Amino acid sequence: MRYPIMKKAIKDFSNVSNNKEQIAEIMVFTVECGVDFKLSFGDIDQKFYHTIASIYEQALKHIVDNQLEDKFVGRCNRLMLSSQDIGWGFGFDMMDSYNDYLGHLDEEEDFE
Repeated sequence: MRYPIMKKAIKDFSNVSNNKEQIAEIMVFTVECGVDFKLSFGDIDQKFYHTIASIYEQALKHIVDNQLEDKFVGRCNRLMLSSQDIGWGFGFDMMDSYNDYLGHLDEEEDFE
């Protein structure tokens, strides 16, 4: 896998686009592709998991910073849940990031 190319594509897009939702979309889509790839093809290397978890955390930060939670919370939650049985600490990293940025939304839902 060519990890620097994935990250560079996101950075390049972020530099040319002012549309915060589209930037969030490309980041979340990249993570969705990474999780789907792992679930389809089995265990990958630690660098893969670190890269995808890092992009996920960047996406969550971007989503919160730009008040896009309503548009992305469902997809981000599904990514976190679908990664729970993945090794190399990936599932834990995904859960920690989700809880840090969007976990409060789940708590608010429980009380409604």
